[in-house]
Amino acid sequence: NSNSASTNQNGTFARAAGGGIYNQSSTATITNTNVFNNLTQDFANGFTGSGICNDNTGLSRPVLIINSTIYANNSSTTDQSKSGGILNVSANATIANCIVRANTGGSIVNSSATPSVTYSNVSGGFAGEGNIDVDPLFVNGGAGNLHLSPGSPCIDAGRDTGIPALGDVFFDIDGDLRGRDGTVSEVGDGSDYDIGSDEF
Repeated sequence: NSNSASTNQNGTFARAAGGGIYNQSSTATITNTNVFNNLTQDFANGFTGSGICNDNTGLSRPVLIINSTIYANNSSTTDQSKSGGILNVSANATIANCIVRANTGGSIVNSSATPSVTYSNVSGGFAGEGNIDVDPLFVNGGAGNLHLSPGSPCIDAGRDTGIPALGDVFFDIDGDLRGRDGTVSEVGDGSDYDIGSDEF
């Protein structure tokens, strides 16, 4: 949280992206992570990913963003085609059980990229199985407390990410066991995994 990336005012640098996390030509697995209150400032009117930027990873270098919360990251541009919580440039990321909300510009912005987004809570919505667009009801999102409150629509609304293809996620950001809490869920895939970094 509270990191920044910036070009200079002469536009010498090509891109100010990845205020929180920047992956370039690399494989990455991001699980149980809060990406909060990061900043990108771009004086060259280029692409920015105020939370996470995946740049030129292609198909051969998979990027997984699983059970994470990308929230309240800010960009100097509000252009929804250039800025967002997650920016994929020539990168086909797999995003599952994530909360992507209250970021400047679009939530998930893609250029020459087709990410797989499932069972995620995305501001403005995003096409994919199990995705929702509702207030996640954090305990105190403005202060960075991104735990889920009772009644959050993210509870039991996720998918089982405890497989290698989805990061082998069995615990949450606090070390609490994920899913299978004995309830019968009407949403999600029945595993009772929650969406986001926190398992209620």
